[in-house]
Amino acid sequence: QNTALEGELEKLIDANKILESKLITVKQENIELLDTVDDITASLNEANVLHTKEIEELEKENEETRRQMKEEQDANAATTRQLEKVLEDTTAQMEDQLAAQK
Repeated sequence: QNTALEGELEKLIDANKILESKLITVKQENIELLDTVDDITASLNEANVLHTKEIEELEKENEETRRQMKEEQDANAATTRQLEKVLEDTTAQMEDQLAAQK
């Protein structure tokens, strides 16, 4: 009976060694996966920083474009006012000339 128990114990010890070996393999794979996740996270963070910088640059360019458009709009409004004044003056001169001819 002891021999049978010793045989069973040997089988359990062997099975335990196999499980320990598999556990070590799984732990190594987990470490590799964690390293991969860390690498991916670092890459995503780096890309995020770059995209954030690009967005900030685009926002600056957008603001500069808005400022330039406002300047152009103001200049166009000033030109329009000048042209309206010239038109008024020319119209008045023509009316005066017509009146003088009559």
